[in-house]
Amino acid sequence: MELYELKPYILESCHFLGMKVHQMTTSKWKIFFPEKYRDEFNGQEEMVITFEKTNDPHATYITFETYFTQKIAQLVAQYNSGVSSGTITTTIQTHLDKLKDSFPDCNLQVTSSVFERSDFIMVWFKTTVNLYLTEEYLKGFKYSLKTGTFENVPSEEKLNDFLDEIKEEQITDISYDLIDGAIQKLYAIAQEDAQTFITEKLKDHEATLQKEINRINEYYDLLESENELAESSKGLTPEEELALLKKERKNLIDQQIKKSRIQQQEVTIEPVAILLLKENNESAKVTVESPFGKVNIDLISKTESNINCSVTNESIGPFTITSDNLIAKTNRVFKCSNCHKCLGDHKKKTCVVCSSELCDECKEVSAISHSTLCHNHATECQSCLHTISAEELNLCANCNQFYCTDCNPSGKCHICNSFKPVVTITPQLHEILKSLPENMQAKKFDVSERGNRINLLGKGLIFKSFLIVYDKTSHSIIYTDKYNLFGRKSK
Repeated sequence: MELYELKPYILESCHFLGMKVHQMTTSKWKIFFPEKYRDEFNGQEEMVITFEKTNDPHATYITFETYFTQKIAQLVAQYNSGVSSGTITTTIQTHLDKLKDSFPDCNLQVTSSVFERSDFIMVWFKTTVNLYLTEEYLKGFKYSLKTGTFENVPSEEKLNDFLDEIKEEQITDISYDLIDGAIQKLYAIAQEDAQTFITEKLKDHEATLQKEINRINEYYDLLESENELAESSKGLTPEEELALLKKERKNLIDQQIKKSRIQQQEVTIEPVAILLLKENNESAKVTVESPFGKVNIDLISKTESNINCSVTNESIGPFTITSDNLIAKTNRVFKCSNCHKCLGDHKKKTCVVCSSELCDECKEVSAISHSTLCHNHATECQSCLHTISAEELNLCANCNQFYCTDCNPSGKCHICNSFKPVVTITPQLHEILKSLPENMQAKKFDVSERGNRINLLGKGLIFKSFLIVYDKTSHSIIYTDKYNLFGRKSK
């Protein structure tokens, strides 16, 4: 130990032994001795120490050779004689390697990492129980000095590997009182565990006894039933034979109960190994990024990562990251044919015409059949302005336009069935009339309007003259037809 290491060693050792330490100045400390240590320091209750040479007669200059240093080292050694101590460091590397294997098409980056110290005491107790027989078992307990909670001790198969990872190291910055209190708590838990063991043994013994009693009862039930059908071989009357069997049955059962009775119950619990353990556990935040999205995953060295597919909830990959930043198995995703996003296949919609795969944002839905359509196979009915499939259009025999089956259910569309005489000329109607061909003249007009279409019917004094279809979106006449003298369309 170097000279510069002496001061932290002395101060930490005093704290470990339960001595209060008060810093008086930058170079002087006052040490308060618990009553149990005062005889070791000539009955003193307190002592002022310094690690720098001084002329102060009330301060003791501490070196490696001073009595105070030697006595502190001796007290620490005495305490540690029955206690092993060491440090174990766990990293996220194993979890990180598994994560890389689980996301083969993704880039992984550790964005932050910290090591957190946790102090534990591990005690193995040998428990001896005297019931019917003497039974012994060894059981270990692990107790957190920080949280006051218990953790599982590694299984027998993994215990040796766990102990091999521990680096021996003297731990002096944990107070004696804290360790002593933890051991007392563990001893109480070991007592509860022993009582549970005894309870289970008593249950097993009671079950065995009851099984034997049932066997005796079944045997004598059979003898008694046979006695009712046959004469006694002992020359007894049936009533005397029955009474004798009942007496024998009772005696046998009483013997079994007496034989199974516990003469004494004795439990001995003793610690056979104590380990003071300092754990340095790494935790980190890892960004997993695919060509489509990314997620942040927390890795803790002592805890298995909980990675689940957002579609199936399965925990076995391989996985990828979707465009909506979710984890999904690589065989449970699809790419939208329109926007090319990668999403979980539970969000997939399929065009009924071409079977192309679509996301919710890119799909079109027919107002007639409510089926999914892609942009290439979705169209708009110019009458009701609803989205429909081209397969859901009917040709109007009158205006020669295609409208959906709701707007044209019978071969003549709703527009052509809804003509009304023109009463006033609106600005829009005025523009349509100005754009009429010169050979289309009429005395009066009927009009019908719906959606993007206006149908105008020109009429003479008696008969129809012509029909035009005007499209609002293109501001043009898209269809014309003339009628003959008999009111029939020209061919």
